Amino acid sequence: MKKRLYINGAAILLFAAIMAACCSHEKKPVSVQTYMMGTIVEISLYEYEGDGRKLLDGCIELCAEYEKVFSRTMEGSELYNLNAEMAKYGEGEVSDELRALIESSLYYSRISEGAFDITIGSVTDLWDFSSASGHIPEEAEIAEAIKLVSYERVIVDGSKVKAPVGTVFDLGAVAKGYIGDRLKEYLVEKGVAGAIINLGGNVLCIGGAGKGKPFTIGIKKPFEKNGEISAFLKIKDLSAVTSGPYERYFVKNDRLYHHILDTKTGYPVETELQSVTIISDKSELCDALSTACFAMGLEKAKKLIESFEDVYAVFIDDEGMITLSEGFSEAIEINVS
Repeated sequence: MKKRLYINGAAILLFAAIMAACCSHEKKPVSVQTYMMGTIVEISLYEYEGDGRKLLDGCIELCAEYEKVFSRTMEGSELYNLNAEMAKYGEGEVSDELRALIESSLYYSRISEGAFDITIGSVTDLWDFSSASGHIPEEAEIAEAIKLVSYERVIVDGSKVKAPVGTVFDLGAVAKGYIGDRLKEYLVEKGVAGAIINLGGNVLCIGGAGKGKPFTIGIKKPFEKNGEISAFLKIKDLSAVTSGPYERYFVKNDRLYHHILDTKTGYPVETELQSVTIISDKSELCDALSTACFAMGLEKAKKLIESFEDVYAVFIDDEGMITLSEGFSEAIEINVS
């Protein structure tokens, strides 16, 4: 059983990029923190009805159920089994939930011209960003694996998904956003009016911090070890998701290798960007777009974001310069530190 830590009083969110505003209510805020889905999960309730711990337990149970669907590495998960079927037959049966996320992921692939691509799994499997020493695959391995990366060859036909034999689906760049949206729906249905859901830096706010106040979200300064913040956002009832090379990387032969892979080359994306934060009311959208925009580079990414209504972005380049998408300052309060 995974260990859960319950916290009464103001929540402390452990990711350096995130800071929740504290508030006082008749009911004390209550939080739960655990490790699952390969990351720290922390959920904090500020305005809620009934037993807060019971609500938090329900959230953790939902996370566990979704992990059994979307995890690429958990043996026996639905996605794990689908990839095993793809290796043998090039097709497999999927549940409604997995099919829906694959279909929406194909949409994100189309609008980003393949910068976001869930068939990257054949390449992802070759790299190791989990250890300090890391692992760089052989050129021949990458050249072979990249042949299987193409969202355009994926067909969703009812309950079946078809693609070239050996295709490996990786939903790591979108699943946490999807799960966050489902957790938010669950809590709202249970009468929660103020909460923060933090899935390893994928943040969703339900309402605000009480008495009409927004939550304060900090965007971490890339590669800073002391928790320095580049900018503070004040948001209510929105999601904020950040992608950047500093999240998982290793250095070898004086070169930095990070976990966001170029879907055309199989190597880490080379871009002038160091951080992309997307804000909207849908965490799944934020999750997918943050990865896609990082890979696309500033000019194309800014154009993509500005094609959406009520979706905003904060871009930080390798000089530390901050660029906001059009209309950002009018919609969201931001304070640059």
